[in-house]
Amino acid sequence: MKAAFAVISCFLLTAAGSAAAEPRGWVIDRADQGAAILTYDGFADKGVTYEFTCTNNALIAREIGVTLLMDPTDGQKVGDDPGSAMRPGAAVMALFTDRTKPAFVTADAKPNLHRGWDLTINLPLDDPAVRALPKAKAVSLMTTGWTGLAELGPRASATLSSFLRSCGPAR
Repeated sequence: MKAAFAVISCFLLTAAGSAAAEPRGWVIDRADQGAAILTYDGFADKGVTYEFTCTNNALIAREIGVTLLMDPTDGQKVGDDPGSAMRPGAAVMALFTDRTKPAFVTADAKPNLHRGWDLTINLPLDDPAVRALPKAKAVSLMTTGWTGLAELGPRASATLSSFLRSCGPAR
């Protein structure tokens, strides 16, 4: 299984490079003055949004509307239309930066209301990819399907760093 993920990782890195997008919108929102939510809509043309929230000890990363998933254990594709069933090995995701290697973890998968899937992972705040975010120049929520790479310019990096300061216990 590790070998399959290594092969997929190489494929996705290539796919991510070709799908690189200029950040159009890293936005911090405070839902009802509660926890901060960081949203990236730079892949809106693909129907995909990234959403990040925090707890006292974890970063919750969600990719909304991901499509073209496949199960690397048997090569079977996952349908994107409403009513499709998730295949067990396809529900994985990794937070990837230009400073870290992807480490796939099991994701909570829910059908998206329009098309595709919403995948969510919880990563401890001391996870290497989470710790690399403030200095990253690019970030991706890597899946077994469509994967994009969001480049981080100075304004996007400042927004991301501001969001991360709100995560976890007082530092």
